[in-house]
Amino acid sequence: FGEISVFDGSARTHDAHATEASTLVQVPHERLQAWLQAHPGHWHALALLLTDKLRTAFVAIEELALLPAPQRLARRLVMMAEGYGQWNAEGQSRRVIEISQEQLSLMLAISRQTTNQILKDLEARHLVRVQRGEVEILDLVALRAACH
Repeated sequence: FGEISVFDGSARTHDAHATEASTLVQVPHERLQAWLQAHPGHWHALALLLTDKLRTAFVAIEELALLPAPQRLARRLVMMAEGYGQWNAEGQSRRVIEISQEQLSLMLAISRQTTNQILKDLEARHLVRVQRGEVEILDLVALRAACH
């Protein structure tokens, strides 16, 4: 978290909130900069992290401009299930996504009511099961097809 500020020295752009018990390691900016100066090869790894997030942001902006809300929601659930592209190369996916309808609606810039309606439609099609604070993916292949 905070890789943008590693490059430009400005404040972090976002906060992260854990949805479950987590271990957090915080490295002070000055110590990280000193370590990177001593190990310059690791700048590349940080650049890859940054460009991956930038690519994801560009996709989200494009989807916001071009796709209707049902497709955007289905695409976001597929992306989350596949670890934003980090896992699907190994065939892995997350079946249960711990997220509230409010959080999902904020991610997609749609109302919670619209989010609820879309999830109900996906549930009626047996693609997902919605429970308080989570969405269970029942049919990832069919959900991926709903993205188009």
